[in-house]
Amino acid sequence: MKGWGIKTLIIAAVVASDQLSSAWARAALAHGHTRSFIGGAVQLRLLFNRGAMLGLGSEHAAWVLAAGIVGTVVLGFFSLRRRQGGMALALMTGGALANVITRLRFHRVIDFIYIPPYPAIFNLADIALRIGVLWFIVALLVHDRSAARPKAGY
Repeated sequence: MKGWGIKTLIIAAVVASDQLSSAWARAALAHGHTRSFIGGAVQLRLLFNRGAMLGLGSEHAAWVLAAGIVGTVVLGFFSLRRRQGGMALALMTGGALANVITRLRFHRVIDFIYIPPYPAIFNLADIALRIGVLWFIVALLVHDRSAARPKAGY
């Protein structure tokens, strides 16, 4: 399978896992009720968020949605075109697209994962975005480091 095919599968897998887990959270978690796991290190707590991280911009939900759409298109374009870091960009694209789909369906995102003392409650799309960002940074650093090495035979 070509690189764009694998990237498309990554995007689809992130969207599907986020949509399914959000549907489960809406059905299984009462709003405001908390389920704790691993001695409270991981908690499931349903929250509806019209804004971005930490509810920022919640009073401007249309702008948050518009920024999400633009970000998804830009990330998707670069993920399919870039070789270096393209898989990481696909992970970010999947996360952004999943959040956009949820915003279009429910006019907010469905957050339900809380890991104290991290200040935010998040979802699987947010996890994909964060892992993608870290992976992309590492890919760029590794690429820059290997490009800075002198070539053999010089």
